[in-house]
Amino acid sequence: MSWVYDDTKGQNRYAWAWNSNEAINNYWQMYYYFVDSGKMTTEALCGILGNVAHESQGNPWQEQVNNPDKGFGLIQWTPPSSLTKVYNNQYPTGEQQCLLIWNEIINNQVWEGGGARFYANHGYNYNATSFCALTDVEEATRAYFWERVRGSNENIRVTYADWIYSNVFGGQPAPPTPPSPSPENEDLTWWVLKLLRVVQNI
Repeated sequence: MSWVYDDTKGQNRYAWAWNSNEAINNYWQMYYYFVDSGKMTTEALCGILGNVAHESQGNPWQEQVNNPDKGFGLIQWTPPSSLTKVYNNQYPTGEQQCLLIWNEIINNQVWEGGGARFYANHGYNYNATSFCALTDVEEATRAYFWERVRGSNENIRVTYADWIYSNVFGGQPAPPTPPSPSPENEDLTWWVLKLLRVVQNI
C-alpha cells in the first residue's frame, strides 16, 4: 500500500483515530522512509510517531482543529505556509513531509512558525546523530517534543509512542508493501530546501 490521505481543510475534524488502520498504514510508510533506509532506530522513529499520532493522527493532510492559526500536516506546521511554500502552495505528500522532517533533524532547522526538535533549554541536548541512535522510546518522544510549551499532553504522546512501538512494529499487523522509491523527487526537494536556507541567511 501507499500513503493514505484525508483532506480535512476547512472541515474542523480529524480524519481518523490515531490507532486506526489508516494511521498504522502511514506509520509504516514513515518506518520505510526512516528506519529501513538506515536513517534512525525504530525507537527514535517511535519518538517522532508518538508526536505525529497526537498532532495529526498520521494524516499528512490534517488541518488543526479548533485553532484559528491552523497547523497542517503530519507534525502540524504552523502556519501551513511554512510547509506548503516549499511545494508551490500544494499539499505535499507524506514522503515529501518526511523529507522535511529529516531536513529539520539533520540541520536542526527552524522553519517559519515552526521550531527545532532538540531544545537545549529543556534538558534534551541531542544532535541529529545521537537522537537517531536512541534506543529508548520514551526518551525519544520527549526529546522530539513538537510543542514549544512543555507539558502539552506530553505523557499522552509517550503512551502513543509505546503503543506504536509494541503493537505496530512489534509484528502485530502485517506491514504493507513499501512504496517505490522516487530519488528524482527527493533530489529536487533537497535542492529547493538548500536554496531556501541560502535565501533565509541573506
